[in-house]
Amino acid sequence: MRIRRPAPRGARRCTRFVALTSGLTALAATALAGTAAHAGTVDPSPTTTYSTTQLSAVEQAVARAGVVGTAWSVDGTSGRVLLAADSTVSAAAIDTIKRAAGANAGALRIERLPGKLTRYLSGGDAIYSRNAAGTLRCSLGFNTQDTAGNHYFLTAGHCTNGTTDWYSDRLVTHIGTTAGSSYPGNDYGLVAYDPGRPAPPGTVGDQDITGAANAQRGQAACRRGSTTGTHCGRVTGVNWSARYPDGVVTGMIRTNICAEPGDSGGPLYAGTQALGLTSGGSGNCASPPSVTFFQPVTEALNAFGVQVY
Repeated sequence: MRIRRPAPRGARRCTRFVALTSGLTALAATALAGTAAHAGTVDPSPTTTYSTTQLSAVEQAVARAGVVGTAWSVDGTSGRVLLAADSTVSAAAIDTIKRAAGANAGALRIERLPGKLTRYLSGGDAIYSRNAAGTLRCSLGFNTQDTAGNHYFLTAGHCTNGTTDWYSDRLVTHIGTTAGSSYPGNDYGLVAYDPGRPAPPGTVGDQDITGAANAQRGQAACRRGSTTGTHCGRVTGVNWSARYPDGVVTGMIRTNICAEPGDSGGPLYAGTQALGLTSGGSGNCASPPSVTFFQPVTEALNAFGVQVY
C-alpha cells in the first residue's frame, strides 16, 4: 500500500471506478457476469451463541484462507460471520474455509453470489488514464479542496495505482495528476487538478454535496457512474472485507445498488452527504439484484487532508 500526501498545488481534476476482480480493468473489460442473489445456506447451529472472541477468530480464519471471490463481515445482530462467495468459489474452497474456522465453523452464514465479484473501472463523470495494462476509464468520485484552496478529486485507489496523468476525454484533454493512492487495504486515490483550471463544482450531477458522513445500515443512498448513470437503493452492511486477486480491501460499505465496470471510483451519497467511492461488486444493472461495495469516503478525506464542499 502506498500513500503519497498531496503537496499544495493548483486546481486539477479526475475520477474513476473499480469492482472486485484481478487487477485494473481496461476499457475493454467485460461486464460483470450474472446477478447477486441471496441464497444463504441453512445455519448448521441456529441455537448456538458465539462470543465476540469466537466471531473474531472465525473472521480471521476466513481472511487467512485466502479464497478469491469472497467477501465477509461480522454481523453483531445475528451473532454470525457473513460470508458471500461468488460463482468462481468451489464447494471445496468453502470447505477449506470451514476447516480453517475449526470448532467455530457453525458461526458462518454462507451466501452464494451467482455472478463474479469484480472490480469496476470507468462522482460520476468519466475519467481516463493509462497504466501498464493500457487505457483505463473510471469515474470521478467527489471534488475536494485543501485548506489552501487547492482543488483535487477523489476516485478509487485501484484506478490511481500505477497511473500519473488523467484526462476528461479519451486521453486528449489533460485535467490532473495522481497525487495520492492507497490500494489494496484501502481503495482510494487523489488527483490534483491542473493549475489554472476553473474551480470544479462541488456536485454529483445536479445534487449538491456539502458534507461527508459514515454510512448506516438500512440507509437509503444513490451512486453515480460513467457507465450506468445514477442508481439508488440501500446500505445493507458496513465494515465488509473483500478479497481481490491482488489483495484484500477492508472496512467497506455493502449495498444492493447495481454498478458495472467503468463506474469504479464514482460517488455513493445520501442527499447532500458524501458516503463512499465505488470499489467493486457482483451483478449488473440490467438484471438486479446486485451487490456493490464502496470505500468509505471519510477515511479518504482524512488520509489526504481534504474536504468536500
